[in-house]
Amino acid sequence: MLIFSQAKLTISEEGRVRAEGKLEPYWSRISGFVQEHGIRDITVRLRDGRLVFAKSVPVRTRKKLKAFLSAECPVR
Repeated sequence: MLIFSQAKLTISEEGRVRAEGKLEPYWSRISGFVQEHGIRDITVRLRDGRLVFAKSVPVRTRKKLKAFLSAECPVR
């Protein structure tokens, strides 16, 4: 359930992708990207037009996801 966020992307430790809110229509694109780049165990939220990552997410991974989501998943 989304309370304060417009969208939420959850990637499990096994690499399973769950997209909620405005990211739902892009689930297949996101899943392919995540598998290709081996991204695991991350949660990203879209709040007030900004992507919000946990501090534990490496900067390199944040940059990859931001670039991908901005180019391939125009939700803002």
